Amino acid sequence: FADGLLPSVRAIIGETQPVEVATSVTRLKSLISANWDSDVSEIEALSDRDTPEIAIVMTGAYSRGSIRTPGRQRTSLGTEVWQTEYTARLRRLLAAFRKKRIAVYWIGQPIVPGPKRREHSRLINDIVRGLEVTDRFRYVDVFDAFADESGDYAAYGPDLVGKVRKLRWSDNLHFSRAGYDRIAHSVGQLIGRDIK
Repeated sequence: FADGLLPSVRAIIGETQPVEVATSVTRLKSLISANWDSDVSEIEALSDRDTPEIAIVMTGAYSRGSIRTPGRQRTSLGTEVWQTEYTARLRRLLAAFRKKRIAVYWIGQPIVPGPKRREHSRLINDIVRGLEVTDRFRYVDVFDAFADESGDYAAYGPDLVGKVRKLRWSDNLHFSRAGYDRIAHSVGQLIGRDIK
């Protein structure tokens, strides 16, 4: 999601807040991938010259899957072992940001079609949201912002000026520019309040 979000962040946050926005995304593949450790190590090793003051994090649609535990055992999404391992990885990432004094704005998983996938997205959001106070970051909830009046997935909805537009791609995961603009606007409002 972060690649699609960057142009909206540059256009909306970069033009409305006194911040300079990076020109590219720092890629963290996934907290469930086999290489998650090396990705976090890259943040831990950032030089002072390369360290930003703010990180906007939005994990991809493929963060929902099994995890290999340190003992190399594959554990299924949603199990207690999975939740424990995911939480530990998330806390290490957040600690790396905190140690570098990077303010984190973590955008939650969006609503997706299908009850099982939606349940998994909610689970990940609950884990992340549960660490917001103790691990000192800002959680940006976008789940309901892309739902219809009955709380179900909706591909269309109002843009920033209230016009109904297509907000999601036909894959039912990624966002259109109008959808990313809505997310960037929400994050920008938080950043604006925080840096006043």
